[in-house]
Amino acid sequence: MADWSGKAGIYSDAVAPDYEKAIRSQHGPNGSTIDAGEPVSSDLPMIMMQHQPHGMKQAATDGIGLQLSGHTHGGQIFPQHITLLGYDGISGLAEFDVGSEHGPSYLFVSEGVVGWGPRLRFLSQTDIALLTLRTPEAMKEEGLVPDLSASVATIAMYFAIVILPISVLMCLVPFCCWLRKSSCSDDEEDFDDLTLKVKEELQDIDL
Repeated sequence: MADWSGKAGIYSDAVAPDYEKAIRSQHGPNGSTIDAGEPVSSDLPMIMMQHQPHGMKQAATDGIGLQLSGHTHGGQIFPQHITLLGYDGISGLAEFDVGSEHGPSYLFVSEGVVGWGPRLRFLSQTDIALLTLRTPEAMKEEGLVPDLSASVATIAMYFAIVILPISVLMCLVPFCCWLRKSSCSDDEEDFDDLTLKVKEELQDIDL
C-alpha cells in the first residue's frame, strides 16, 4: 500500500511505493514469505494500492499489473473536474501498455462514497467497486475484454477544459466593451471641455 503523490516533500508522512519490498513480503502457498535472497519470478502478479492515481507508467514499467487508487472523487462537483487533468485517471479503468511481454497494466480509480466539503455531487457518482480479477488467459478463454469506456466524470473533465475558457472569454468581452465605452466617454468629455475653453478664450480676445 502506498500513499504517495509522486512528489517528494509534499507530505511528511507519505509512503512511496517500494516494489521490491512488496514482492518480498508476499505470502506463499504454505504461509511463508519469499526469502530476501531468493530470486523473484517476473511472472509474479503485483497489485498496488496507491491513494492518488499518479505514476502509473512507471509502475507498469516496474511490473505492476494493476494499481487501485482513489482521491479524485470523480471531480465531485462540476466544473472542478478540470483540476484533475494532471492525474493518470480520474474514474474507472484505464490501460497502460509499456511493451511488457505480459501485456498491458491497468489503473482503476474509484470515485468513492462520500467526498469532501458539501455532500453534493454533480457529473460524478458515488462508487463502491466490486472487482473480479482474472488472468489475461482466462479473459481470452471467456471472450471478455476490459471495460475501458469513459466515465461521466472523465467526459465532464474534458468538457470543462473546453467550456471554461469559452466562459471566461464571454465574460471578458462585455467587460472590455464597457471599458472601451467608458474610455471613449471620458475622451469625449475631455474634448468638449477643451472646445468650451477655446471658445471662451476666443470671446475674451474679441472683447
